[in-house]
Amino acid sequence: LPLTRVRRDTGMERSLETWYLIGAPSGVHPLALSLTAAVDFHYNWASYGGVSQAAPIGATGFTSMPLGSSYCGVTLTSSVTNSMLVASYASDTGGGGGAIVIGSGQVDEGNDSGGFFTQCARLGAFTQASYYVYARLAGTAALEAQVVELVPELCGNTLPSATITLSSTATPTHTVTPTVSCTATPTATPSSSTTATATQSPTG
Repeated sequence: LPLTRVRRDTGMERSLETWYLIGAPSGVHPLALSLTAAVDFHYNWASYGGVSQAAPIGATGFTSMPLGSSYCGVTLTSSVTNSMLVASYASDTGGGGGAIVIGSGQVDEGNDSGGFFTQCARLGAFTQASYYVYARLAGTAALEAQVVELVPELCGNTLPSATITLSSTATPTHTVTPTVSCTATPTATPSSSTTATATQSPTG
């Protein structure tokens, strides 16, 4: 089944992409990814319940900080109440920044450090307001951040729930697979012990 790309952003050192699929059929299905050149990349996919089938994507944003930075974040105004903000971060290892540490209130959805650092996270946006979604580094390096809002189904506008599966192989995709079922609080259960993250491919 084809995926739909939400956005692609090219930062100082890395690129981030987010993709999604509405109403994926139940069962086990392969996730096929392809690249036009041989490059290092990380990917992560997740399945979310309670997401709108008609208009699953709300506000989106991206920020890139140059070499020498210790933090990076996106200020995003949610489009509705009880949405979920899904964040992807990438940092180059060359600057000595170390692992990416997600900001306050976010839930870890996976990370990887193979060749460069990546991190995925989510944040519940319980009220329609502006949110600063950020990550920091132990040292300094170039750091990119991309944030995508998942809009809940209208049956009570309850927060989308998440089931996370982490994989490490390669492809710039963070695949969001919404299904219709309202649940009250976000939960995530990793179904793989592999840690990898999402939506990264190098820019050069």
